[in-house]
Amino acid sequence: MVVLMGRYRVGDLDRFHAVFEGFEATRRERGSTGHRLLRSVGDPTRFVVLIDFASREAAESFATDAERIAALEEAGVIEREDEILEDAAR
Repeated sequence: MVVLMGRYRVGDLDRFHAVFEGFEATRRERGSTGHRLLRSVGDPTRFVVLIDFASREAAESFATDAERIAALEEAGVIEREDEILEDAAR
């Protein structure tokens, strides 16, 4: 399993959540097998998103997908950092 971990700071929580949930079908089409959306307890404008993929190639392709980047802009993401992680327990 491979995970795309996105760290985000957003301006409008409701807007971010609505766009993120509305993008579910596209995530699935691009190879996502599931996700977790976590919000910071100390700063409610900060989120971590863990998106699961079956392959590194699918995660890398999704991370740079133009439609995803446009959706993040539409969602009001102010700061973004992505990292691709592999399962260390083999």
